[in-house]
Amino acid sequence: MPASEFVRDKAFVEVINDIDNGTNVLMGHTRWPTRGDISNIANSQPKRTGAIVATHNGTITNADWLFRRFRLPRHAEVDSEIIFRFADEAVGHDGRINIHSLAQRLALCKGSLASVMVAKTDPSRIIMIKGANPLEMMYSERYGVVLYASNMDYIRDAVGGEFGWIEARIPRDALVVINTSSMTITEIVPVGWNRNSTLCASKS
Repeated sequence: MPASEFVRDKAFVEVINDIDNGTNVLMGHTRWPTRGDISNIANSQPKRTGAIVATHNGTITNADWLFRRFRLPRHAEVDSEIIFRFADEAVGHDGRINIHSLAQRLALCKGSLASVMVAKTDPSRIIMIKGANPLEMMYSERYGVVLYASNMDYIRDAVGGEFGWIEARIPRDALVVINTSSMTITEIVPVGWNRNSTLCASKS
């Protein structure tokens, strides 16, 4: 279903109307299919993988090899699932994603990447990962809300110039942790991608 029809669908409207102060995370994704049957719901995003709910913009060209290398389960055809599997594997006994372990695994990926994820066991922390693909963020302390998109203009259009929204830069080649309780970036961990990989942002 095209996104233009999806946002007018009765089920979508019902979900939007159910949003209240108890809602922790609301994620959306318009997918440009590169791998996987678009009629298979398992290939859709946002995708739940274990404790992880996530989206990915890009293509991981060595996903098949990584699945075999680490003997990870695979429930979809999309290459994005390898990122989410790595994140789920990095969830500790405290329910949090160990971002240093995740960064080490991500360094093995080849291709292109921008990803946003949250662990259902730790919904107050949003993990944003920015490689060569665009990822922009704006937040509001008043509402306790973080908005993200591939283009800052989309976010500016959404907030409509309302006062109090703050643009925050997400560094390239890094994993960023945002605490939604305090509306602060609490950690930034570099991802050591191979400089010959397109996952690594080009340096001018």
